[in-house]
Amino acid sequence: VVMARRNIRMANVSLLVIDATEGVVGHDATVAGYAHEDGRCLIVCVNKWDAVENKDKRAFAQKIRDELKFLDYA
Repeated sequence: VVMARRNIRMANVSLLVIDATEGVVGHDATVAGYAHEDGRCLIVCVNKWDAVENKDKRAFAQKIRDELKFLDYA
């Protein structure tokens, strides 16, 4: 987490990579919060999409938006 905070401070744009099989976990929200607090641009990326059984992209995106409400711009 310390390295993530330092790298976020040095970056102009941060990428938040979420594991599609797990969804948003607490650590993801914490790191996203650091980028948000530091005023950094944030792009949310989803990894391992091919391993998801239910491939409803809209439902998955809505679930991420519900869990990371403070990132309405990402």
